[in-house]
Amino acid sequence: MERKQRIHAPIRYGRLSAKNTDSPSYTMVFARSCARPRRRLGTAWAVPFRTPTDGEEELRVEASELARAETNRATYSQLSNDWFTVGIIVNPHSPMRRDIQKWWGRVYGQIRDDHDLRRIHLKSEGSIITRDGCVRVSWPDIVESGGTLDYDYLLATPTVPEISGGRYPTVRQIASSWARNDEYFRRNIDSFITTAQDRELQKHLERGRSVGGITEV
Repeated sequence: MERKQRIHAPIRYGRLSAKNTDSPSYTMVFARSCARPRRRLGTAWAVPFRTPTDGEEELRVEASELARAETNRATYSQLSNDWFTVGIIVNPHSPMRRDIQKWWGRVYGQIRDDHDLRRIHLKSEGSIITRDGCVRVSWPDIVESGGTLDYDYLLATPTVPEISGGRYPTVRQIASSWARNDEYFRRNIDSFITTAQDRELQKHLERGRSVGGITEV
């Protein structure tokens, strides 16, 4: 983690997690519309692997570890579920890009139909993941320097958004889901994981506390 770098990322709040519990709340998703225009981009962290990867099997191992982190299940053995998948973003300038795409094609070939990301998405955006398991976002820039991230590829876990009436949830709906507990939002802010929605979300949360809660209208 001491070598992590903060990058621009097309992220926003839009997945209704734990929807079948007493306290469902909105978490983050990749959203291609956040890159149009670029002022809607958020910030995230790119973290290097402990050791470089060199081949298909090592790539598969790293993807498996990321899936376990996403599910928070140490014994999870798949690379996807109905609500997420591990995907890859390949640096278009990497001299290894063709080899990496070939390796990933074989890794991802087992799971391409095992999630809902290609079915559930904003119509104007299309799916965030291709049939070959590539995350449809641009190669990121580094926030502090403005330079390009010097990795050969990134692994990420796109999650299925909550789309209703052809739209993402509103800021009011998102803030309302945190009325009981906004720890997820606070921890993201404290960790410098941000979205273009944060200022407006903050206003809704503060208004809700001042009047005793947030209600839907």
